[in-house]
Amino acid sequence: MTKLPSKTEKKIVIKTPTPKTNPTSISTPVKKCSVSVFDHQSKKIAEINLNPAIWNTPRHDLLISRAMTTELANARQSSKKTKTRGEVSGGGRKPWRQKGTGRARAGSIRSPIWRGGGITFGPTGKENYSKKMNKKEKQRALLSCLSMLYEANKILVVDLPSIDRPKTKSWLEICAKLHPGYKKGLVLIALDQVHKNWKLSFANLTNHKATSFAHLRICDLIHAEKLILDRPSLDALEARFSVR
Repeated sequence: MTKLPSKTEKKIVIKTPTPKTNPTSISTPVKKCSVSVFDHQSKKIAEINLNPAIWNTPRHDLLISRAMTTELANARQSSKKTKTRGEVSGGGRKPWRQKGTGRARAGSIRSPIWRGGGITFGPTGKENYSKKMNKKEKQRALLSCLSMLYEANKILVVDLPSIDRPKTKSWLEICAKLHPGYKKGLVLIALDQVHKNWKLSFANLTNHKATSFAHLRICDLIHAEKLILDRPSLDALEARFSVR
């Protein structure tokens, strides 16, 4: 006889899993990035395409914050120092005898509990404030800052002519045409070694800072109102970060 299923028994239903689509397999359109090149007369002379892997990187606030903290900590100098009771002058003899005066016993006037005495657990001048960050994390934070500047239209590529001697007035005339608001905020300028005289031209300007593509700092990129590059520095910057 075949056994009939009871009412308490449950039927087992096997469900076949539906295939899920992989989000990485879906092709997303790549945003094209381009920038205009201007001469010293603020005339557009060319339009060049940029690498989207550099100038269209997703923003990563956590890595940017860590990179800024690392840069500021590594630039910090351990110059503070206090003297301990062994380094303060004086205190060679006992202030008063051990017994019979009614006062609390004391062995030196340079005790840390005395006024003018040594400092307990003060800075020694040997503190190490340096921090480390992975190379790929720092690189991703730098690319995030460059992408933020590109999205905010704060990238300016200039084709500067060579000059014989540095002159601040010449630079201010060019800067007034290319970036009228150059007096407000930090203007970060990354030029090639060929333009050494141009770097000396704005060395005495407080809100202008010269650097190279190899020494771009996260703190400078965050506070920069404008990033001015010349064509060799832009090509070298893309060549450096394209091979990852």
